[in-house]
Amino acid sequence: MIFLKKGDCLQHTNPYIVAHCCNNKGAFGSGFVASLNNTSATPRKAYLRWKATNNYSSPNGDIPFELGEVQFCYLYNSQIDRTKIVANILGQTLGEDDPQVRYWAIHKGLKKVRDTAPKFISAECYNYDVISPLLGSVLAGGRLEEIVYIIKDIYEHANVNYYLYAYTDEDYTKLVQVAAKFGISV
Repeated sequence: MIFLKKGDCLQHTNPYIVAHCCNNKGAFGSGFVASLNNTSATPRKAYLRWKATNNYSSPNGDIPFELGEVQFCYLYNSQIDRTKIVANILGQTLGEDDPQVRYWAIHKGLKKVRDTAPKFISAECYNYDVISPLLGSVLAGGRLEEIVYIIKDIYEHANVNYYLYAYTDEDYTKLVQVAAKFGISV
């Protein structure tokens, strides 16, 4: 099921994997990641290490720092809380033609979250949700219609709940209108 929510997705109460769109240039400081950085330094450190080494070693093998790839890390240190996981999806590029959002990369990344997450999560996270902000459709200039279409395509029949969060009233109103076009209601 896909659910629409207004608010800060990091305040989601169930165990979760927060999927969000990162760029492939090493910038990790504005939009949703500003809130993420204020919550914990762990995802930023993991992302910057991935960028610096151009590779991320995971239980599923090495993951190159390329569009469409996903890095999983805990929101907090795994000794503190293993029920909140971050999926850094490389779905945006900077300094090139507009729009910066690469929909094919977000699609590929969200499919990896759907398919890989069950292997990554801990026992504490068994009943997890996938949550996300609006995935590149606010500051990065992406089209919300494309993002909602991608999420519906991947998660409509998945065995996990997907919560799509809009932070502001204005963005939530737009999200509800766009989602209705795809048969997703509040």
